[in-house]
Amino acid sequence: MTFVTAAAAESVPDRILGVVALAAMIALLVLLIVAAVDHTRRPRILKALGYGLAGVAGAFAIARGVAEFFVVDFGDPASYRDDWGGPTLLGVLLVHSGPGVVAVITAGYLIRRNRTAHSAVTG
Repeated sequence: MTFVTAAAAESVPDRILGVVALAAMIALLVLLIVAAVDHTRRPRILKALGYGLAGVAGAFAIARGVAEFFVVDFGDPASYRDDWGGPTLLGVLLVHSGPGVVAVITAGYLIRRNRTAHSAVTG
């Protein structure tokens, strides 16, 4: 009988994801240390971190909202009855896709505001 350890059973995509997550955490730690030490760069670093984290959360919300339409079987209420927002289909779609809609609207607003501010400055 052979025993497979958790590390050996881990697939290559899982390992890549783990390495990427570790690298992201190390980069975040370095940026936070730089922000703590260098007071002149602190506002710019923290703003970039805030936008980066908001971007990741927004991308997740959008992807989850889109995926919900493919996961739910609209003809079978049992497929979504126990989900968050259930037992109604409207509640499930609002809970799972609503944050993605909010993320898209917010991103559109921020992009438009940024372009308007740049066009006012440039001419």
